Amino acid sequence: MVILPAIFLLVLSILYYQQEALIFRPYPLAPNYIYSFPFTFEELNWEVEEGVTINALHFKVKDSKGVVLYFHGNGGNLAGWGGIAEDFLSRKHDLIILDYRGYGKSTGKIRSEEDLLNDSLYAYEYAKTHYPESQITLYGRSLGSGLAIFLAKEKNPKRLILETPYNNFIDVAKYHYPYIPRFLMKYKLDSENLIGDVRCPIFIFHGTEDLVIPLEYARKLESKIQRDHKFFLIANAGHNDVSETKEYFSELTKIFW
Repeated sequence: MVILPAIFLLVLSILYYQQEALIFRPYPLAPNYIYSFPFTFEELNWEVEEGVTINALHFKVKDSKGVVLYFHGNGGNLAGWGGIAEDFLSRKHDLIILDYRGYGKSTGKIRSEEDLLNDSLYAYEYAKTHYPESQITLYGRSLGSGLAIFLAKEKNPKRLILETPYNNFIDVAKYHYPYIPRFLMKYKLDSENLIGDVRCPIFIFHGTEDLVIPLEYARKLESKIQRDHKFFLIANAGHNDVSETKEYFSELTKIFW
């Protein structure tokens, strides 16, 4: 009789301590990896705490109108994500994009939601040393949308752009892993309870066929917005191809110009 409760507790313990393996998909890079992009950029290394360095790229364009601080999704690294720089440089905006702990050349491991939020705050403070807040655009894609919304609530950026966002991370996790009890989930990223306090203009892009973060979660997030905003529904787009559509590029141009 004692064995079954012990097994149950063991399973719960494994689920709790292995959450990061289910959520995050980091692709490490060698410390001496050399980035190659056809744009002007500076590689940055922020020591956010002892033993943890966040690797970032700062792309720059002549006669910049401002900067986009970009938080990417849960997979890949800057070697791949850096390619999105063209979307913003061509619209006369610089780009700062970082890899989370354990991604690319960033060191350390993500251990908590607090780690992610603190690192995002560090990135924002870096942006503020180079640009006035009135020129900072926050951009969050998928996982990164929760970080961008958190910063938009805490700070005063010019605008907030969200691509394939969610209302809260627990709902998304339950959608993919229904067997994990809610009380075990460490990562909440409760965006729907933050976005109502965001004061800057908000723009949301989401595909009708998103199977990773279903449209209903983005709509729930939208319902909590307390100010004027725009929701761009991209027909037939999934989770990873919203930013490849003509509608996206057209609307992005309008937002920045």
